[in-house]
Formats: sequence, C-alpha cells, structure tokens
Amino acid sequence: MKGWQEQQSAPIQRGQPLRIVFDAERLAQCRMTMRGAEFWDIVGHVVCHPAGQRYEQSMLEAIRSTPDGPIVTMRSAPFDFVVPIDATRLELWFDNMDTYYRTCRVWDSDFGRNYWFGVEGPEPQPRDNVAYRRGAIPDLSIVNVAGQRVRKENVSPAPPRGSRVRRDFQTKLGVWAWVRNLAYEKHVWVDLHVFDADDVVIARQTLPLQWQTPGPGGGDSFVLDTTAYCGSTATPGSTSQRPDARKLQYRVYYEASGRVYTDGIAHEQQLPEDAVVW
Repeated sequence: MKGWQEQQSAPIQRGQPLRIVFDAERLAQCRMTMRGAEFWDIVGHVVCHPAGQRYEQSMLEAIRSTPDGPIVTMRSAPFDFVVPIDATRLELWFDNMDTYYRTCRVWDSDFGRNYWFGVEGPEPQPRDNVAYRRGAIPDLSIVNVAGQRVRKENVSPAPPRGSRVRRDFQTKLGVWAWVRNLAYEKHVWVDLHVFDADDVVIARQTLPLQWQTPGPGGGDSFVLDTTAYCGSTATPGSTSQRPDARKLQYRVYYEASGRVYTDGIAHEQQLPEDAVVW
C-alpha cells in the first residue's frame, strides 16, 4: 500500500493460491520516458522458505497503443501463484528500474530486511524440488540468470473452419545466463523439474545452454530456448492425455577449470492450466 504500509487480507495457506498487489506509487523513481513511450518496470520477488523456491514477475501491465506498438502507460497487475506445499515462510521484495539504459534502480525491501510472512495450513509436505548439486559453489558474480521466459502454448495449427479444435500443449523454457570467462572450455546447464497441480513431479531433465555472444564484464552469454515438457494432445480421431504442467523449477550451473558454480537459486514459475490455454 501507499505510505509504506502492508496489508494482509487473509492467512497465507500452503498449497493455496496467493495474490500480491503492489501500489506503484511506493516506488516512483526510475520512470523513464522517451518520445511518449515508457521504459521502466517494477518486479516483485518471492522466496519460499525453507526450500528456497523463487518467483519473479512484473507488478505492472504494459498498455500499448497497438499490439506491437510502444508502451504508452503502465498499470498495476496482480502477482498470482500457488504457495508450495513445503513452505513455512515467504520473503518478499520489489525493485524498480529503467529498462532502456538500466542505470536507475531502487528497491522496496524494508530497508534491506525484506518483508516476511508466515504460512499456515496443514503440516508442510515433502516436495521433490530440484536438488542442489553437492560441491557446487554459489556465486552470483560468476554465474547468474540475466533473463528467463516460461510459458505454456498450444502449438497445434489452427484447424479448418468447422473442424474440432486441436490441442498440442507444450511448456517452453527460455533462459539467458551470464558467466564469468574463467576458462576457454566451459559448460552451462540447467537441472529442471515440471510439477502438476498437486506439486508432484511429472518430468525431470538436464538441458545444456549454448554459447551465444561475449557478454559484459569479462563474461559470456549462454542461452537455452526449448520445449521442457510435452503435454496432452488432441487431433481428429486421436487423443493422448498427459498430466497438466502447472509449475516449472530449475537451477543453473556453470563448470569451468574443474569447478562447478551456481547462482544458488531454485527458479520457479507458475503455469496456467491446460483448460485456459488456446
């Protein structure tokens, strides 16, 4: 809320939906505009303890004059996710930045302490999170995620007019990672899990990132853009039912000169149910 106040309308429950709404006037800096277009954002961060699952999402909805036009205004948007079944506390903070030059950045983090909320409900249940690789060195100055995109799509071609709707649900993962150039030979990868609505793992795999370009600060950029999970399909005369993907979680690792590094974060993203994906 405005005025540096926080308001909780109901107890936070394990395994139940949670909505976070942020008053953008709490962070009124870094409002960069150029030729009538807006170049700024406010991102919310949630870490679920004790397992450390981390959710990130813009707290704003971008309004464009045309579908592919510039952003002309911003308005608050809710941050919705389902609290993991093993969570006991939530840690929140928000950061405001310009998205063009990236030279202005400020935080709403209770003066660096972050905002903490207890989680209630039935006893915490075991959850098969992506395991932290033994011996990996956590260091954000050596490897970090510069960007990510997780989405679920119906990739089936549009059917002829009058035909039944076709379905081919695929969960896509895009990751852009920066690594410090410690050695010529280097390997970057993610370990990932896909969960259903009950927080049960329905797929797990390890996927390599590919070198893209030299990066800033004496580093290199690596990228992954792939289908992480293939869900249900439906075509005329054929149906294949698979579990509905509702969350994706991954950890990123970087190996160079015989050592393995990580950012130490269990990145997690909520996915919509199949029924609302077209």
